[in-house]
Amino acid sequence: FYYDAYYTHKEELASIDWLTTNKDKKTPIQSDWFVGKKIHTYGNIYSIDGLIPSVIRKNSYVYLSYANLQIGQVIIYANGAPLYYKYPFDFLNQNKNLIYNNGGSKIYR
Repeated sequence: FYYDAYYTHKEELASIDWLTTNKDKKTPIQSDWFVGKKIHTYGNIYSIDGLIPSVIRKNSYVYLSYANLQIGQVIIYANGAPLYYKYPFDFLNQNKNLIYNNGGSKIYR
């Protein structure tokens, strides 16, 4: 759990750097809670917590981390305990455009 949630991979640092340079300042970013902390720490950008398809905004970036991609899941807290849920990647592929992929993180818009 701690490795998946907190370790920051070089691919994540590269994609956060890409975001700080290339993102539209008026367009929000959505990620899971743990990734949001990394984006803020390394890019000084705030992210909206939430990757469940029903809360993804039409005009937002969606950031997937190394852990999201490698384990195919998103970590959330439920009643104070970590909970993994399988992420429906088909939703993103059908409703968003992949604009960044470095093999260890992806950004959709």
